[in-house]
Amino acid sequence: MSQTKASFPAPIPERIGAVGGIESIIVDERRYFFGFDYSSDLAVSPPIDDIDTMAAFASQYMEQRDGPHEPAYWRGLAEDAIGYSDLTSDPAGRVFSTADMRGIAATLASAQAHNARIPDFDIEYHMRYLLGAAAGWPYVFIAPRALAALNALRLDADSSSDSVDQAIAYLSGAQLLPANATYTDAALVLADYLSTLVNEAPGHWKTLFAPLRVDAT
Repeated sequence: MSQTKASFPAPIPERIGAVGGIESIIVDERRYFFGFDYSSDLAVSPPIDDIDTMAAFASQYMEQRDGPHEPAYWRGLAEDAIGYSDLTSDPAGRVFSTADMRGIAATLASAQAHNARIPDFDIEYHMRYLLGAAAGWPYVFIAPRALAALNALRLDADSSSDSVDQAIAYLSGAQLLPANATYTDAALVLADYLSTLVNEAPGHWKTLFAPLRVDAT
């Protein structure tokens, strides 16, 4: 059942009044709309699967540069977001599935357990970007084992995006591992990164992307 005004979603408290537009993604063949603050790279609303509820939410909790607007205005922006995104030019980059997310988590768990290279492994960039934007870009490498793995791979804990790209390259075999580093190290770094973002994501963002957690498999 779609969300309706009767089940109006709670806002993200610290992002109320944000200036932004509306974006959309599809998860498991269901479209979700959400507010996005482009100046701060932050998702500023829950993912909402009803266009009129999204418009009403934005009218109450969001603004444009010229101030607040009525729901009809925001509905127009939501309609535009169905076919166009200011965040990515690739329509496929806005379509996700629980099965694919579970596959990523299962692959990382297997690579950790078996110290296995995973040819062609990747984590879609726009998905991890959106998850980071929803989570508020937390300091992501937390688990002591992941920090040790990061050091073994000679990656920088203060540059999470670059470190994740590099860990993917190591795990897929696109680049050779540093001496004494392992595929398990690369998988640990990626698993900790995704799990931390999911844990920090607010509300329904956490629910949608929970299958990315390795301990959710």
